[in-house]
Amino acid sequence: MVGEYPIFSVLRVIIHSFDLFPLFHFKKVDYSKTNRNIAGDKDFASGDAPYLVPNPADTYVKIEGIESTNITEVFLIDITGKKLKEIYNKNILDINDIPSGTYFVRVMNKSQKAYYLKLIKK
Repeated sequence: MVGEYPIFSVLRVIIHSFDLFPLFHFKKVDYSKTNRNIAGDKDFASGDAPYLVPNPADTYVKIEGIESTNITEVFLIDITGKKLKEIYNKNILDINDIPSGTYFVRVMNKSQKAYYLKLIKK
């Protein structure tokens, strides 16, 4: 191909020669499920299934799907793992002062179970 780096041609030959193509198959992402927690669907049966509203958000997010009285701490974590904000015993997180991007929200309940939610800041 015109303008292609030689390494890509070599990799393509290796992948097809050794039938490695199934290893490089990427699954299509269903963005309708991005509000669900990363722990999985099994948590929906237990009663606590926190999710963020709105998501994507501009100024704040509300944690729903879990009783606000059951929330002990909420951490806002950037993509590198750095804790940016923390709140206690509340279900509303102010994100007005953080830049646009992708973040994680860690929600801890009274039984010390942690839920990690994906947050997109507009």
